[in-house]
Amino acid sequence: MKLDSYKVNRKHRDQVAKADCTQWIVSEWEEIRLFTVAQKNEWVCPKNCLWAIEKNGMGYTELGRTDKDLAYMAKYVTNHNHEWHGYPVTPSRSADRPPTVVLDSWRKREIISKSQQGKIIKGKW
Repeated sequence: MKLDSYKVNRKHRDQVAKADCTQWIVSEWEEIRLFTVAQKNEWVCPKNCLWAIEKNGMGYTELGRTDKDLAYMAKYVTNHNHEWHGYPVTPSRSADRPPTVVLDSWRKREIISKSQQGKIIKGKW
């Protein structure tokens, strides 16, 4: 995975949250920190996206929101210049569901349970 730079995308910070454009509610520093956690843990999919989640005690950090849901996961993508940006996601959209390889890693690290993995795969978490 090539990393040239990371850019905070204002589209996911300065707009009203919508079903197709989530908005971060954590700080920019948290956004970037989670990116480095995802990179360090190699939570990457075959499409070269990175995925992140953060467990805090018995729950998960609220990273962002859509027009009606809170988002507890983040997806990071890169462009042709190897510049990365990320946004919070909910699994209700099939494109925003982490792949099995990432979910398996989260389960192995006890970040999510088997039943939570099943719910994410079905888009119901």
